Amino acid sequence: MNVRELFDKLARSDKRLVNGDRAGGEIVRVEYDSRRVSGDGIIFACVKGGNTDGHDHAAQAVSRGAAALLCERELPIRVPQIITPKTRGTMGEAASVIYGKPSEKLKMTGVTGTNGKTTTAYITRSIIRASGARAGMIGTVVYDDAAGESFAERTTPEGPDIQTLLSEIVKNGASHCVMEASSHGLDQGRLEGCGFDAAGFSNLTPEHLEYHNDMENYFMAKRRLFSDYARGAWKGAVNAADAFGARLLAEFRENAMPFSAGSARTRQGAGSPDPLRFFYFHPADENKKINKGSRGSVPLRGAGRSPADSMYRIRVSREGLEGMTVALTYPDGSSFVADSPLVGRHNASNILESAVLGDALGFDGDTVKKGIENCPQVPGRLERYPMPNGVTVFVDFAHSEDGMEQALSTLKALAPGPVRVLWGAGGDRTPLKRLIVGEIMARLADHVVISTDNPRNENPADIARGVEEGVRRCARRVERDTILDRGEAIDFILNSARAGDVVLIAGKGPERFIDYGTRREPFVDGERVLEWARSHKSETETR
Repeated sequence: MNVRELFDKLARSDKRLVNGDRAGGEIVRVEYDSRRVSGDGIIFACVKGGNTDGHDHAAQAVSRGAAALLCERELPIRVPQIITPKTRGTMGEAASVIYGKPSEKLKMTGVTGTNGKTTTAYITRSIIRASGARAGMIGTVVYDDAAGESFAERTTPEGPDIQTLLSEIVKNGASHCVMEASSHGLDQGRLEGCGFDAAGFSNLTPEHLEYHNDMENYFMAKRRLFSDYARGAWKGAVNAADAFGARLLAEFRENAMPFSAGSARTRQGAGSPDPLRFFYFHPADENKKINKGSRGSVPLRGAGRSPADSMYRIRVSREGLEGMTVALTYPDGSSFVADSPLVGRHNASNILESAVLGDALGFDGDTVKKGIENCPQVPGRLERYPMPNGVTVFVDFAHSEDGMEQALSTLKALAPGPVRVLWGAGGDRTPLKRLIVGEIMARLADHVVISTDNPRNENPADIARGVEEGVRRCARRVERDTILDRGEAIDFILNSARAGDVVLIAGKGPERFIDYGTRREPFVDGERVLEWARSHKSETETR
C-alpha cells in the first residue's frame, strides 16, 4: 500500500495527510531510528524521546531513502507526511496495518503487574505448548518467534518492533502469543495495533515511581491492558488478594476471573495506595480439603460473578529447594495436583495466574497440569545453581521491595543453613528503594554483600551508601560487606559460603550487561556463578 492507503486505514480521526499528492511507491516498513533507514518503502516515525526528538532527524532519514514521514507537526520536507498527535502510538498501529494486522491472526495473551510477569508468561507459553499448539512470546528475557529465541532488549519493545515480531510469529505457524506488558509500554502506547483475548494482572508494588510519580499513575498505566487493549469476549485473570487487583475486579467484573494464592497485607493497611506500601505473601490455608480428582474440560467460570463464588485457588502441599507440589482448585470445586520445578511460594501465585489464563484460553485441566509440570526453570527467576561444595545458589531478578521480600522469605524457610544475599540498587531510580531493600536484607539474611547493579548515571559508591544506610537501620545486626565490582562480589560471597548455605544473587537476573550510563559492559550473573563452579570443581573432588 502507498502512503494514502495507509493513511485511510489508520483508525485515528485526528490525523491529517500533507503532500499526499506525492504518495507513490509501496510502504513496507516503519522505522523510528534514522540510522536504520536504508532502501525503499520506509515511512520514518519522528518519535520524541527523553534525549532526542525524531523530528530533528527527519531530513537525514529522507536523505537515506525514507519515502514518507509520520510526525506530530508538519515539516518543511517535500515528502508525504501523516500528522498525528502521538507518533509513538500511531507508529505501532501503522506497522500493524502494513504487516496485515498480525495480532488478529493470533490468540493473544497479555500479562502485567509489578512482579511475576516473566514467570507467568513462561508457564502460560508452556500450557499452550502442552496443548500441541505453537506459541510465540515477547517478554523481559527473550523474544520467541515460534521458531527460535533471541535475547530481549526490553520488556515491551517499540510498536513497530512488536508488529515485526508478531508478523514473524504468524509466518512461523504459531496460533498464540504471550506478551509481557510493562507500564512504560502501556503508558507510551507501544501496544497500539494489538488486541488481547486474555489478560493477567499479578500485583502492584512500588516500582518505576521516578517515571509515574505515584502509585495511582502507575496503576492507571497497568489498567490500560484491560481498558484499551482487551478485545471481544476477553477474559482477565486478576489477583483478588491485591488491593489494585480488587479495583480491576470491581471495574471489569463481567470479564475478570479472580484468583487468590493467599491474602495481602501492608505496613499501612490495605487502604489507598501509598509509595511506602508493599505486600507480603501469605499461602493459602494448608488444611483446606480439596477434591483430589483430575480436572477435565469444563466451561469457563470466574467472570461476571462475585469473588466469593468464583475464586481460583492454590495450595502448596510440598516444597523444597528443588521445587514444589501444588493443588489447584477451580470455582466449580474441581481440582488437580501438579509438580513444579519452580521454587518459592510466591511462584504459587504465578502458577495459579497461568492456570486461570489457560482456562480463559479454553484449555482443560490435563493440559494446564502438563504445562505447569513441563515448564523449566525461568531464567533469572530463583534459578537454581547447585555448587560442587554443597552450596545452593539462586540467581533472581528481585530488585524491588516486594521481590526481595518474597525471595528471601522463601529461601529462609527452605534453607538448611545460613542465607547470604548479594544485591545492588539501580541508578537513576528512587533512592527510597535502597533504604527499604537494605532493611529487608538485614532482617532476613545472615550475610549481606552490597555491590553494583546498573548504576547508569549515578556513582556506584553513592548508591551503595544508600543501601548501607538501610542495612544499618535494621535492629537486627548482620554481617555486611560492600564490594562494588560485581564479579569480585560474586566470587567473594561464594568463597564465604559453606555446605548447606544458600546464596541469593539478586537484582539483575538474566540481564547480560551492566549499564554505566555512557557505556554497557557485558556481564551475566549466572555465567559468573558457573565460572566459579568450574574453577572449584576439581578442588572439591580432591578433598
